[in-house]
Amino acid sequence: MGKLKFRIIDDSETLELFIQKVENYTDVRLPKNYVLNGTVVGAFLHEKLVAGYMLVTRPNFRSLMFVPDSIIKSHEFFQKDQFEFMEVNGLWVGPGVKTPRLQFSFWINVMKTYFFAKRITSY
Repeated sequence: MGKLKFRIIDDSETLELFIQKVENYTDVRLPKNYVLNGTVVGAFLHEKLVAGYMLVTRPNFRSLMFVPDSIIKSHEFFQKDQFEFMEVNGLWVGPGVKTPRLQFSFWINVMKTYFFAKRITSY
């Protein structure tokens, strides 16, 4: 079958492909400036982009847009400095990631990226 190869996507053509894939699988088009604010990781099988995700380690986090203002103002979690937060977004897995071994490899890589990421404490 093959082995997934992971790499950071930083060229504009592959970033656009990543954005299109996110939109295809989620019906949400991520703004390019938001994508450029994060680290985009692609999973490639036989040189074809088959899955991906992005890690955002500094504000502005899109996931917070969906939390009601009343909760943000009242819950202690949201009183923390946003530079202590991280967000995984734009996550999609295409049909090319078929086998349990490939799926396991993908999810392990997502977790490793998250756990070994350095949080930005200031600009």
